[in-house]
Amino acid sequence: MLGAFAGCGSDGPTTCSMNNCVCDGTSCDVACVSGAGACNIGCGMTQSCAVGCIGDADCNVECGQTTSCNVDCANSASCVVRCPIAGCTVENCGGAHCEVTCGTNGVGTRTGTTVTCS
Repeated sequence: MLGAFAGCGSDGPTTCSMNNCVCDGTSCDVACVSGAGACNIGCGMTQSCAVGCIGDADCNVECGQTTSCNVDCANSASCVVRCPIAGCTVENCGGAHCEVTCGTNGVGTRTGTTVTCS
């Protein structure tokens, strides 16, 4: 059963189970926590999204239809972020498998460990 969980710090109506959260209808501000497994976040359409991943677990963020998205991959070994075509910044994307998609198939601009979709 999904419900509020201490591992997901969020400012909107969010359903969470461990580090698996789905935000719907409002902005999404989620900080995943160590020891609660992979960080899997689905952000709501036409809302803003901010996600803090943890370095000791995989991180997957779906924010492709948000107005803005900011993700800190925390140098996770695997961090996969689906961004909107613009208005997305992914930081600390330096793990062995860090993949950022802008829009349906666009590639962002990488500067060091930061990827920007603009």
